[in-house]
Amino acid sequence: MKLLGIKVKQEITEALTNSMHSQTNVSQEYLIPPVIGRVKNAPQAATFINNKLNLMNIKEERIIINYNGEIIKVAKDEPARYVDENRVEVQKGIYKDTRTIVYFELVYEEEQPAQQQEETKEEKPKTIYDVRVEMYDEGRYSECRDITKRVLEMAISDRNYKDVIDFRLDLLELNARLDEAYLNRDVLKDLSNDLASGEIGENDRLELYRTIAKNYMNLNDYEMAEKCYRKALSLTDREDKIKAILKEIYMISLRRMYDSESFLLSYCAKRKDKLEELEKDIVLPVDYVAHDPIENTREFQEVIGDAIKKVDSLLKNSKGRPDYYQMYYRKLTEVLKDDYNIDWKSPEKLSIKKLY
Repeated sequence: MKLLGIKVKQEITEALTNSMHSQTNVSQEYLIPPVIGRVKNAPQAATFINNKLNLMNIKEERIIINYNGEIIKVAKDEPARYVDENRVEVQKGIYKDTRTIVYFELVYEEEQPAQQQEETKEEKPKTIYDVRVEMYDEGRYSECRDITKRVLEMAISDRNYKDVIDFRLDLLELNARLDEAYLNRDVLKDLSNDLASGEIGENDRLELYRTIAKNYMNLNDYEMAEKCYRKALSLTDREDKIKAILKEIYMISLRRMYDSESFLLSYCAKRKDKLEELEKDIVLPVDYVAHDPIENTREFQEVIGDAIKKVDSLLKNSKGRPDYYQMYYRKLTEVLKDDYNIDWKSPEKLSIKKLY
């Protein structure tokens, strides 16, 4: 039997602690094709699937998945499930308990009689989407990006808003794989404009603003990252979401010489929280190093290779000295300024604090 994919269904049960009654809502069933990678194009109603379900390993008899950070094995005739329980105080002394169960089951094509198999043997022509998936699986990221742009243009012309968002996220991933950070900056601006139009649900907007913010963090553009995190904060009253976003903003205040911390202090004061409570939950890597955002500009990336070659030549007899890296950073700063008129701050200059 041919594996058609994995069937996903969500069941949510809600109850108040002062009530004997509970309410259960069951979503529709969705069939996800057996394609390795994160699921981004599930139906619009299936927000619990998009970006939470990742198909990691696929065989005819079983699929290994990662759902919301948990590794799950789904085998033939052995369905699996993911359970999440949450309690929120809705009034003083009254809590709402929410139990979410997501069911996973493999689906196979039923055996057909031999004559019917012959009739259905004719292959369907490949669509542009099939070609795109093949290119990605084969590592042809540049070609895959070109096709993704074409598909994105089709989605924009059709005003298919959900696909526009998904294909922009795909472009972010492809640009990152091709190490073209400056292109991602343009994609992030387009994504922000898409979200500002308000044609997508609030919960989706919240998570997408966080995704955009994290991408800006990867580009060391902390100012834009913070703006997106502030947008995300304005979209939720959930304590767990607020605390998670505040932690991410707090990381920005550690990574740069910028006044994120004053915003955190004022925000936390309004909510009667303490900044110290966030600090307890944050562990920085021992080898943490700050970076100058100018490193992500096209101007910098076009000259840095030549600048490094010049410095390597100038300091070729100094390798092995205890202060070699300090000398290297100082000389690279000078070369970038004198030869290319670029004011660059080295990690040594930015990492004023010892962050352990």
